[in-house]
Amino acid sequence: VTVDGEAVVALDHFYVLFNKPKACITAVTDDRGRPTVMDYLPNLPVPVKPVGRLDFYTEGVLLLTNDGETAARLLAPASHVPKTYHVKIHGQLEPPHLRRLRDGIELDDGTVTMPAEVSTLPGESKHTWLAITIHEGKHRQIHRMIEALGYQVDKLQRVAFANLTFHGLRIGDARELDQQELNELRDAVGL
Repeated sequence: VTVDGEAVVALDHFYVLFNKPKACITAVTDDRGRPTVMDYLPNLPVPVKPVGRLDFYTEGVLLLTNDGETAARLLAPASHVPKTYHVKIHGQLEPPHLRRLRDGIELDDGTVTMPAEVSTLPGESKHTWLAITIHEGKHRQIHRMIEALGYQVDKLQRVAFANLTFHGLRIGDARELDQQELNELRDAVGL
């Protein structure tokens, strides 16, 4: 196949794990000139796109790839891919609120979240730190779950996406997936 007289070949699939810093958008470009995740990944061998989104001020695990089939499966609601976050909540969360998060909580638009895995992270702080694992991806879901209880999120960090974690990756750093990680990821979504 040629385009304008140039041979066109399929690009090899490429998978990048990125530890997204806050204050950049999860997009390839931005018409408003804000920093994007691609500003941190200038020398990739092939064009890639983020799999899902992290909010501007959310940091943590983000997968980027040019493998559209795997990306679509990871994002499909039926796949129920686990996403784990560490959440700093302004103030002290009461035990009944933990149960509500675990059971599913009604959001501002009337939808109810699926049950979440929720645990309190140990530490000395006047604020509550939680580990929350969700299996869906509603817009700003963690923020909206916490706000439905009357609290606000001070910090949000995604620490795991499916089988991928940020261990060994400083904020703003990226690395290619290894074959075992890729195999586990594709197995998780039936590929």
